[in-house]
Amino acid sequence: MRQQHAFLENRRGSVLVLAAFLMVAFTVDWGYIAFTKTQLQNAADAAARAAAVAIPDGPPVVRTTTERVAVANQASRNPVTVFPTEDVEIGQWNQGTATFTPLSGDQENDANAVRVTCVLSEPRAISSICFLLPFSVFNSLTSVLRPWPASKSSDVVRSSEYKK
Repeated sequence: MRQQHAFLENRRGSVLVLAAFLMVAFTVDWGYIAFTKTQLQNAADAAARAAAVAIPDGPPVVRTTTERVAVANQASRNPVTVFPTEDVEIGQWNQGTATFTPLSGDQENDANAVRVTCVLSEPRAISSICFLLPFSVFNSLTSVLRPWPASKSSDVVRSSEYKK
């Protein structure tokens, strides 16, 4: 009986084990976030490029093309969902100032660029097991249709962020 109490009272090294576990959990989470961010970037790339090529066909085609291409991609083992009215912006790209200006209504017919934002809020990471906050990742990509429509290609401008 005395030996059992001595074992329970000797706690040296237990903090080290806990710290090592938390470091491993954090590292796995960080890798998972980076992997998910890359998957979202790929989805945004594909959707924005396809949407830019569809600009001459009109705004409704741009939005449906974006949604269709985004769903064909996955992030965190789920199809990427893009809401056409919220995540797809049709606008003008100014090459001189490198700025995107969203357009609305009938002005969208004069667009030369599309910005697509893909968002994923993921509560299933290991950090949630460790009682930390779930992470949210989003990637936004602007794709610009070149001025010569015969090329049917697009240039891409990137911006992406993550929040934890």
